Amino acid sequence: MKRIVAIAGVALIGQLLLAQTGLPKPAASDMNLYPSPGVAAADLRAAEARAAKERKRVLVVVGANWCGDCQSLNMAFHSKELAPLLDASDEGKENHDVAARLRVPLEKGIPGLAVLESDGKVVFAQKNGEFESADKIGMGDVRAFLEKWKR
Repeated sequence: MKRIVAIAGVALIGQLLLAQTGLPKPAASDMNLYPSPGVAAADLRAAEARAAKERKRVLVVVGANWCGDCQSLNMAFHSKELAPLLDASDEGKENHDVAARLRVPLEKGIPGLAVLESDGKVVFAQKNGEFESADKIGMGDVRAFLEKWKR
């Protein structure tokens, strides 16, 4: 099975089940979901190196610890339905510099997603806040996104 390498905040890409509406909501927020922004650039370089070695793409998730939609998307990524599509790691973090470089407009809402080749070339950058409302998207939407962009 093809998989994507994923990092929380800067995620490596790698399966989802269809759900009617809305992503699962965590019982409590993880206020340490994203490590400090100062390490994002180094984490992204590490993710790109890993992806190059494994011939995969990198999924970058830009979010914030206080963001409920970010918490829900993270919970979806770690669900039994989706986790097999992702080789998750905690290499990626939220960082405005990274979002700007990847052309993910944070003013459209978070989480913001981008997909990179292992050399750092952006192959997709979310432009319209497609994932910013966990109530409007379902597991099927996330699955379709991951399936579309995996290698």
